[in-house]
Amino acid sequence: MKKGGFTIVEIILAMGLFTLVVGGAVGAVVQAFSINRLGEEESYANFLSSEGLEATRAIVTRDYFNLSNGAHGLTTENNLWEFSGSSDTFGRFTRQVIVSNVFRDTDRNIVESGGTLDLFTKRVESLVTWNFSPSRSNSVSLKTYFTFWQSAICVWDSATQVGGLNLPGSGDARDIKVFDDKAYVTTKKNGSSGEFFILSLSDPASPTILGELEVGDHTNAVGVSGSYAYLATSKSGEELIVVDVSNPSSPTKVSQVDVPDVSRANDLALSGDYVYLVTQSSSNGREFYIYDVSNPASPTLASSFEIGNHVYGVDISEGKAYLANARADKELIVLDVSNPFGPFELGSYDVPLAGANGQSVFYGGGVAHLTTRNNVGATAEYYLLEVSDPTNISLIGSLDISGRTNRVKAGVGFSLLATEKDDEELIIVDVSNPNLPTKVFSLDLDDDALGVALEECYAYFASADNDEEIKVVTPQ
Repeated sequence: MKKGGFTIVEIILAMGLFTLVVGGAVGAVVQAFSINRLGEEESYANFLSSEGLEATRAIVTRDYFNLSNGAHGLTTENNLWEFSGSSDTFGRFTRQVIVSNVFRDTDRNIVESGGTLDLFTKRVESLVTWNFSPSRSNSVSLKTYFTFWQSAICVWDSATQVGGLNLPGSGDARDIKVFDDKAYVTTKKNGSSGEFFILSLSDPASPTILGELEVGDHTNAVGVSGSYAYLATSKSGEELIVVDVSNPSSPTKVSQVDVPDVSRANDLALSGDYVYLVTQSSSNGREFYIYDVSNPASPTLASSFEIGNHVYGVDISEGKAYLANARADKELIVLDVSNPFGPFELGSYDVPLAGANGQSVFYGGGVAHLTTRNNVGATAEYYLLEVSDPTNISLIGSLDISGRTNRVKAGVGFSLLATEKDDEELIIVDVSNPNLPTKVFSLDLDDDALGVALEECYAYFASADNDEEIKVVTPQ
């Protein structure tokens, strides 16, 4: 007769079965939880990566040339997306926006190696990394390409003058900037007439004067931000002048700055709340100044930097200042100005064989377009320099202009040079192959071209022609 209850063997088997069932259930729950957590973390990483690309798109929309090579973080400190630092951290997640050069083959297809550098396309990767567990790292990467499409609608392989304007007085036009359908022009000392003019470009081919301001001395360069224009002048005690241009018919000086121990400011650039001013050399003064203009009525000096010779041109991008100067050993100098109160030199470039001063510089996506004054013989006056790593600047290509080259503006596949070469004051350069820049067209502007502004399919030249200081040019 069989007794009730379980034997020891049955109990052991039952416990083993229970362990298997419970262990399997727990494992399934843990696995399900792990998969769930991984899915949530991948979704968050995808969001961060997508946000990185969209933020970069907003930055590019404002200015394509903010796309400097390297790894970037992002900030909205000024209520706008901007690059800041080299990465962002969100708990366990790290995001980097990585900008790099693009190369194309002879059919203009993008290639991974070899090919020709495309000056106006950048590859952008938004990379998010994190550790799912101590022994497991994960990443999400989204990639795209950005192109400087704004100038691609015009083919600048030839040009014709379609309009112009004779300014009052006899002062040569020195600089011109275009902003919101208006042109802002500076001139040499002009007697009883102004040295600063605001022009209407409602008809781009036929500029008209809206207003003017008498400065009383040479006014060498202009920058515009919001309702204010900033003038670099040769007026003693007023080398930097701030003008309210909110009423274009009546521009009004709101403040002026006496730059210490300096008698002439040559050029300036604007970025955020700061003006970056470059000057002639003097025995006691420096040649590079940063002014805080968050209150335009009362600019304050943030810092200055000794260059050691005249500085004629400046461009600012992504916390770096590019200086065209008269140093015989380094005609291009790059400064880190990410901290406006403590600029320092990152690198420089000594133009081979050049005896002439660096005259102007235009920065575009990792490439500096540097021009010089007239060099003797076959030495070039126009240089394309790779400056993605300012500590190791290298020559991409150059072109002999055979004349002083005062300014340069670049677009997709071309550059426009404002020169003092007789009968060729406008020179168009094909830079689709930047290793071999080639002159494709020139135009006689009747006198020296001292400045140029490029706005879609119109180029506006500041000229020394006393009968027509402003020249309006379009592709032919």
